[in-house]
Amino acid sequence: MKFGKVLIAAAMLGVFSAMPAFAENIEMVKLDVSPSGDEDIQPGQSYGRQEPKPLDASYKVASYGTENVKENSSTVGGTQQKSGKKNQKNQNLKTPFTYTIELTPTEGNSFSDNVVAEVKGSYEVSIESKAPDKLKIKAKAYPFYVLKNVSGIEQSGKSYKWSKVDNAASYDVVIYYASKDGDEKTAKKNVTTPKISVSSYQNGGKEVDHISVRAKHGGDKQGHYVANSQYVESDGSTDANFDDTIRFDLVTARSNGAAVSSDGTSANSSAAGPASGDGWKKVGEDWSYLKGNQKQTGWINPEGDDWYLLDQNGKMLTGWNQIDGKWYYLDTDATQKLGRMLSGWRNIGGSWYYLNPERGSSLPFGAMYADTQTPDGYHVNANGVWQ
Repeated sequence: MKFGKVLIAAAMLGVFSAMPAFAENIEMVKLDVSPSGDEDIQPGQSYGRQEPKPLDASYKVASYGTENVKENSSTVGGTQQKSGKKNQKNQNLKTPFTYTIELTPTEGNSFSDNVVAEVKGSYEVSIESKAPDKLKIKAKAYPFYVLKNVSGIEQSGKSYKWSKVDNAASYDVVIYYASKDGDEKTAKKNVTTPKISVSSYQNGGKEVDHISVRAKHGGDKQGHYVANSQYVESDGSTDANFDDTIRFDLVTARSNGAAVSSDGTSANSSAAGPASGDGWKKVGEDWSYLKGNQKQTGWINPEGDDWYLLDQNGKMLTGWNQIDGKWYYLDTDATQKLGRMLSGWRNIGGSWYYLNPERGSSLPFGAMYADTQTPDGYHVNANGVWQ
């Protein structure tokens, strides 16, 4: 299947396209180190280290290299691991690595003194040095990986078991059964071990026909780089009731726009939060967005991608907030984009919620699904929790 079918969920902080820039002073550079759109995505394969792709025509990648964070081994961009090459099977998927990327502006452009770097597919970005004609940044990432499909599904009495999938945190199981009236039914469960009891679907005249299973990644930082496997049935075929779309819950990190000194200390140690500059101001522990020296209120998306919510006093809100009867969740993680509205499947406080990732639907963008079925077939209760 082609990467064109890959769905990027809402932890991806913005959707970009290469557009020509007309401003001479470059205030923001955006790069992409996620798998290429031409990638042939297969379960059980890892993808990296990807060649950094500029997302604007006002600058270009002059050179790049990668180095493991915990190991002293490196590669140089374009020599050992070009974009699209799969990593060796013995690669440690839990070992992060660091990109060192040098950018130069294209003709007629230069980097601003307050330039900010943003990298899709990276969980941490810093600016090492900057000048009008050169920008050096570091970006940390993990290898991208698609979990292997489940295999060896076997029934034993009122239970099923299957082979353990490496790097899987849990398994989603669909149970196909007939009710006592003969109606075809399905039930969805999540288990943390490669087995499940179906006894409750074989009592009272009910009868289990078969199950399908997919391996699922965890909700930690590395989970942004791991995609779930496909749903697979006992005979090894993919379950036709589910599409074969590969989903990466991509994360995008942003620098604070300050140069980093040679000893690794920040030359401007501003606290983590929305990018400094561009109207964001922090007073004490509170963030506000100023425009024309006036604090903004309500919903804002100052850069055209992420949405933030400011109260009547201009204070940026975080966590759960109810607006016009709908619940929204605003990021509380200061290592990412604090205050940004989240969407898609999110594990919040140990429970899974589905926040509408679609624009133009009947439910507002980012609003929580409640007491209904999600587009991918899961039921959430009145509190929005997947059961």
